[in-house]
Amino acid sequence: MKPFESKVGSTLLEVNEYLSLIPSWVTTRAELDFAELRSIVAFRNQNLWIRLSTAQLLDDLVARQLHAAMFRDVWLWAGEYRNKDLNLGIPFGAIAIEMRNLVEDSKLWFGAPSEIELIDDACRFHHRLVAIHPFINGNGRFAREYTNLVLRSLGLPAFTWGRSFENPTTAKRRYLESLRAADGGDLEKLKEFAYT
Repeated sequence: MKPFESKVGSTLLEVNEYLSLIPSWVTTRAELDFAELRSIVAFRNQNLWIRLSTAQLLDDLVARQLHAAMFRDVWLWAGEYRNKDLNLGIPFGAIAIEMRNLVEDSKLWFGAPSEIELIDDACRFHHRLVAIHPFINGNGRFAREYTNLVLRSLGLPAFTWGRSFENPTTAKRRYLESLRAADGGDLEKLKEFAYT
């Protein structure tokens, strides 16, 4: 099936994905953005997630449950790893293994004694989540939310993720530039963006 011309995130929706939308009133990109934002706000109002310890958060089942909680009012497949390859992310058949590897690696990373190391590790964690791209949609928002939950569980302030930029287009461009730099092993731009 041919994709629709409108984009969701950076991935074109195919007909069967479009039909996976829960709200029947969504017909435009703006309405989809609103529906997703409303679902995320409802998720943030749940105190359950901020009560979890670092050890509880660093679990691949919890990662799927987190995505489901964030997007459950929008997508039928919320919380399910993608079942096809996209133009972003690793091959879909490796997602479960790489997510498991990430949470296990992170248990070691987040045992670091210093705040500076923990911030580096949070950026590394975020970058790997985005690189895996485990879900059809919402990966950046999921990765930012997940990273912030881990930071809070460690007693550290959440990243602001470019909130100080007045122009959302500039913020998104800088975010993508920082991720590309991290692809090359340089986390400094991502660290800088995370607290901007």
